Amino acid sequence: MRNNLGATDRTVRIVVGVVLLALRFFVPVMGFLGGFFVLVGAYLLVTAAIGYCPVYHLFRYSTAREERQQPTG
Repeated sequence: MRNNLGATDRTVRIVVGVVLLALRFFVPVMGFLGGFFVLVGAYLLVTAAIGYCPVYHLFRYSTAREERQQPTG
């Protein structure tokens, strides 16, 4: 499992995830929308923490910088 999230992508996921969870717990959002906020917020925080997004992997997409090989010799 290789990282496929870049630094900017991870930062945005953390901010949006925290905002969604805060909306759910500090604003009276109930029912389906409240559950949706919790699931999406948690998903964004977990993927940001581990640096890997399964949806990106499914579509072979990456925002991570590729590691450059050092020339040998």
